Amino acid sequence: MAIQNREVPEAMRHMGEDYLYYPISKTFTQYYTRANTLRFGRKGCQIFSIAPGAFDTPMLRESPDEIIAGIAKGTALGRLGEPEEMADFIVRLLEPGHDYLTGVDLILDGGKFGMTTAKQLD
Repeated sequence: MAIQNREVPEAMRHMGEDYLYYPISKTFTQYYTRANTLRFGRKGCQIFSIAPGAFDTPMLRESPDEIIAGIAKGTALGRLGEPEEMADFIVRLLEPGHDYLTGVDLILDGGKFGMTTAKQLD
């Protein structure tokens, strides 16, 4: 299935046809997490997934600098996430005290999702 460059976000064009699989895999991960909530809960286990936003990773660095700068400006914090921030988030989730957290996709994206899905209050 060919895709037109105008349909693909500029920051993802270098992925070519592989771009089709990127959003599908993210959506499936969210679905799988929700669909297995009861199954894991019956076993006394938790299940959750993490949806990262734009982090300073090798994949993102393949994009032109002006694209990366635009992505950073598109977050509430005006910057990319650092890999260490994701690692710290995961470590803290695995510490005691989150026993009731299950069946959800956690978004760590510098506010991008909130900004793009709800009218912002001034």
